[in-house]
Amino acid sequence: MSIPKKNASIVWKHFRRDPNTPDEATCSICNNKYKRSNGTTNLLDHLKRKHFTVLCRDELQHTETEQIEEDRNQPGTSGERQSTGVFSPCNNPVMAVTSVVEPVLKRQKQLLLSNRFGTPSENQVRAFHEAIVKMIAEDLQPLSIVENSGFRSMIQLLDSRYEIPSRRSLGRTIIPRIFSTVQSKVEALLNEARHVAITTDIWTSINTDSYLTMTVHFLSQTQLKTLVLCTKKLDCNHTGANICEIMREELNKWNIFEKVVAVVTDGGANIKSAVRHMGLSHLPCTAHKLNLIVQKALEL
Repeated sequence: MSIPKKNASIVWKHFRRDPNTPDEATCSICNNKYKRSNGTTNLLDHLKRKHFTVLCRDELQHTETEQIEEDRNQPGTSGERQSTGVFSPCNNPVMAVTSVVEPVLKRQKQLLLSNRFGTPSENQVRAFHEAIVKMIAEDLQPLSIVENSGFRSMIQLLDSRYEIPSRRSLGRTIIPRIFSTVQSKVEALLNEARHVAITTDIWTSINTDSYLTMTVHFLSQTQLKTLVLCTKKLDCNHTGANICEIMREELNKWNIFEKVVAVVTDGGANIKSAVRHMGLSHLPCTAHKLNLIVQKALEL
């Protein structure tokens, strides 16, 4: 017995024909009437737009039927397969279920994404790339995360249309493009700022590498903005003069040296010396001072 066309079987499972109006059909779910002309395209579009969950369920049921029919049409009988003594999925309930579920999920994914939405646009691809870069930056993840099998499987499950960029593509093309865009936005904000304050600190990574981070604070249309200007690895001696040159270079790069009203740091002699070398106003970090006071008090 031949199986009806998939789209037609799905449509007429949820639509009723009316002999008085042969060019219309009534939806059994919402009882609305729709033109059907000489085909079922309009009716199928209605199911996709208004009853997509029901359509997906029917698609899964149809796929299961196709899988069973395909298994029945395979050469040989179940008795012949068992007589060989070779392990068969049918002898294992878990593998038997998996052999049916996997193609069903694959068919469902194609229906939900490719058939409904089509190929992602250039803007969507850019948004995907930006989301990955943002995740890497905010969560301090390595670029190699895009090559991890677990990450790739998750992205494919969320949206199979998306082609995950390689680590090489991220580092050479995508991140530099996004960095350039963000840099332009930061420059525009800093150009509008009349005065800025700087906070800076030297810290050590788990690999015992030393870094200098500089953060700028300013008002933009009555809103306080805080932006990280840089995080630079310190390969030189941590003298006041060396730190001064690094900070001066960064402030000049952003054209804000003349706008700095104060630089807030901890009580380190080298960082305080660097600020004095630049001729800028220095303020000690209150939180750092309080932390030292509490630690000393706990030692009593």
